[in-house]
Amino acid sequence: MRLIIAALIISFSTAASAEVVDTRSEAYQSGTFHLAQAQQALARAVSELKKAEVQYEFPGLNITQMIGQIQQVEQTTTLILAPERKRLEAKTLVPSGTFFKPVE
Repeated sequence: MRLIIAALIISFSTAASAEVVDTRSEAYQSGTFHLAQAQQALARAVSELKKAEVQYEFPGLNITQMIGQIQQVEQTTTLILAPERKRLEAKTLVPSGTFFKPVE
């Protein structure tokens, strides 16, 4: 029984990590750029919907539901873009100079 469970765990864990993402490809870079642009547009859309809600109560328009749906998509894009943001932050780190010995 333990052997069967172990085999199932191993087969599911390898199936989950079978996808390899090449972050150096131009298609990936272009895709992350457009995904980041879409995320910014979604944030602007939420902002504009909130402004519209304050200005006038449109009959039959459930702005709260619309904002909730947009925020779900925003959260998904955040999850997808998080590793790329971390990679870019690590790539663009600038040393402060406090660890270097001054030239005499």
